[in-house]
Amino acid sequence: MRLARVTYRVREVGREAAVERIHDGGLLLAWHCYLWILAINWAPSHYTALAGVSREGKIISRTLERLGWKVVRGSSTDAALTSLRTMVVLLRQGVRLVMTPDGPKGPPREIKPGAVFLQQQTGLPIIPVGIGTGWKYTFSHTWDKSEIPLPGTRIVVYYGEPITNLAGMKRSEAIRVVNQALDDANREAERIHKRRSLIP
Repeated sequence: MRLARVTYRVREVGREAAVERIHDGGLLLAWHCYLWILAINWAPSHYTALAGVSREGKIISRTLERLGWKVVRGSSTDAALTSLRTMVVLLRQGVRLVMTPDGPKGPPREIKPGAVFLQQQTGLPIIPVGIGTGWKYTFSHTWDKSEIPLPGTRIVVYYGEPITNLAGMKRSEAIRVVNQALDDANREAERIHKRRSLIP
């Protein structure tokens, strides 16, 4: 992963503004299929990753830690109230938490309620993060169609507008807002990537 990172050409759009907004804590959300890109682009990182408690989560956790990440194990699903309470405490302490809200098992690109709950409880911003890539290998047999960019690939990481207004919304409406923001961020990342790919 470290060797591949050296070959990538990464352009980050809106990162400075996003980092400033979550200086005192917040959430960065991206789809699970981009986990490889997120892991190496933000490593070593001042962010904290949420990794699941499953066998897959254990493997991901160990990999992230070796890349220099801080990792908290838990789940963001409704059944994991203890984990959610722990994350609320961490966020209020200023942690910047990275989540793939459609994990750990999908459906792909459909967020679970956990991120919405955390924003509503803490008032801290959610930053939707979109990814645009060129050459890549897609694991078509996995639930999320995980992507690994090939060496030399140009990658765009796009940081969308912060989401801070979920308090008072019904859960279903808040989920729709965040889902739409993530889809919009990915479309924008792909648009920027395509535009730059056309430049000689």
